Amino acid sequence: MPDHVHLILQPLEKTNNSFYSLAEILHSIKSYSANQINKMLKNTGKMPVPPKVWLDENYDRIIRDNNEFQEKMNYIINNPAKTNLVEAAKIINGYTSLISLITY
Repeated sequence: MPDHVHLILQPLEKTNNSFYSLAEILHSIKSYSANQINKMLKNTGKMPVPPKVWLDENYDRIIRDNNEFQEKMNYIINNPAKTNLVEAAKIINGYTSLISLITY
């Protein structure tokens, strides 16, 4: 999507029974990707205020079972076709490839 991303995450364990928080994960993703985007766009950060890549918001949901997982995966995969970013046929082929990589 040109203006947002969808992710399905399962936090990794930091230490015994302690997992990375959603805030830590998103901070890491946003920080790294913003730096990479600014490098590609040649934004050196030397201007008074570097351009902001990400908004300070997110909308999280807990996936409780395989049915919800499949529902969210279908939404994420079909979302670009709904906005005419890619052809539906490409989505279907990509979905088949993606699902073969996922074990739930």
